[in-house]
Amino acid sequence: RCDLLSYEDEGRLFVLLPHTPSNGAMVVARKLYRKIEEHLKKVFPKYQGPYVVVLVYNPKVIDPKRDIPETIIINLIKRGIEVIKKQRKTHISLVNLERDLENL
Repeated sequence: RCDLLSYEDEGRLFVLLPHTPSNGAMVVARKLYRKIEEHLKKVFPKYQGPYVVVLVYNPKVIDPKRDIPETIIINLIKRGIEVIKKQRKTHISLVNLERDLENL
């Protein structure tokens, strides 16, 4: 009931799974990645695949609505995309809000 799917005009797709632990979110991310890649490669054969960033946090420690400004969350997601681009191995990145906030 709480999951949310949102599409932004620049081809960004957001899936919010507020009660899903990180391992479950990674399963969803992999499935989503495969489906998007499968569809887009049919239309664009040279397409390199989407970038998927999974942002996780401990709700007992952080309330992102109250504790973290939206700009910081967006910057962490952008950093996750940068990591994907540098590695060139996978297109899925896991960002841990508590850990990665310390590295900003």
